[in-house]
Amino acid sequence: MSDQTRELLDRIEALEKSNRRMKIAGGSVLATGLLGLVMSASGSLPCKSLWAERFILADNGGKNRMVLDAYAVAEPTATLFDKEGKQLEKMPIAHLFRQAKTHEAAAEKSDGDRKDGRID
Repeated sequence: MSDQTRELLDRIEALEKSNRRMKIAGGSVLATGLLGLVMSASGSLPCKSLWAERFILADNGGKNRMVLDAYAVAEPTATLFDKEGKQLEKMPIAHLFRQAKTHEAAAEKSDGDRKDGRID
C-alpha cells in the first residue's frame, strides 16, 4: 500500500469519526429541542398537590360563580353566586359535609327499610 493510499484511508477514517460525532451531537440537540417543545406545550408538569388560600370559579364572562375561601376567615367557607354575580349563599364548608353525611345516613336508612330492593 502506498503512502498516498494510507493517507487517504486515514483521512476517510477521521471524517467518519467526525461524522459520527456530528450525528450524536445533532441527535442530542434534536432530542433536547423536542423535550422542550413538549414541556412548553403542556404548560407545566402535573403536580400531586395544589395549595391555595382561595379558589375562585368564574364563568366565561369573568364573573365569580363560586369561591372557596380559607383566607383571613374563622373557618373555610363556600360562597355561591348567580350569573349576575349576586351572592346566593355563603356557608362554612364543614356545614356542607355535615349535610352530606346526614343525607347519606337518611338514604341508607330508607334503603334498609325497603324489602323488595326497588329504587324509586
